[in-house]
Amino acid sequence: SRVSRTLYRAILKEIRVLGSTQPIYLHDPLNPSLWGHGRFVQKSQIDTLLSLLPQSVAELIAGWNMTKTAEHAPVWEESAAGFSALQLQRVARAVFKHRKVAKGEEEAGAWDEDAFAALRVTADQHARQLSSSDAVTLGVRVRALSTYLPEESRSRGTNLFCYRISVANEGTEPVRLLARQWDILDATGNLATSVPRGSPGVVGHTPELLPGQCFEYYSGVDIPTPEGRMSGSFQMVTLAGGPGGGVKARFDAVVAPFALRGPTSSA
Repeated sequence: SRVSRTLYRAILKEIRVLGSTQPIYLHDPLNPSLWGHGRFVQKSQIDTLLSLLPQSVAELIAGWNMTKTAEHAPVWEESAAGFSALQLQRVARAVFKHRKVAKGEEEAGAWDEDAFAALRVTADQHARQLSSSDAVTLGVRVRALSTYLPEESRSRGTNLFCYRISVANEGTEPVRLLARQWDILDATGNLATSVPRGSPGVVGHTPELLPGQCFEYYSGVDIPTPEGRMSGSFQMVTLAGGPGGGVKARFDAVVAPFALRGPTSSA
């Protein structure tokens, strides 16, 4: 149908926009109720993709992935760090090709609803991409993502943001996060607040990460303007002789600048 063709083209366009930065890392939604909490996590990009999509589409892709139908769905080995635009476009084409065999108006209508939902997913990912950052220092990858909290901002008379930080050890030796440092700027570029270098831990934790492990935590900040920017670093140590070992080296893992985007922000 004309609606399906329009949705298909719109989804491919959004994927191309997302693909301006490679690879396309999919962010699951922030959960502000976890503010102040930290935990070790195991996440795959396939799992994130399936959790974001409508159930019928997710089940279709999951079936392809389980049977390693690589011409349709990206397999885990290909997508540990994210997806290429080509991979996601390939999935979209396969889904819409499958949709063409839908029987009856009711089933076709359900597929169109799912396509609308998938389009919203790609638009949401674009917005999250604008409020995120990714940096690697000596094998430690730090990803950041922020979101504006409108109700809490109104009740407090300020601009309140929640952010999620993930620290992943992609190196070959165990590391420990000891301390943090933050600079938070307002919309004018002035320093709104800061956390001095060497401030102990993150939300009460000083996590030790073995190779392949990832620690994630939620926190937040308020600034006087609807927009701003955060950047910082984590003071890390490499551990000698395995987990619990002595300090082999010290370094700062960079947190690349990420935007704090309020209701007046535009793409």
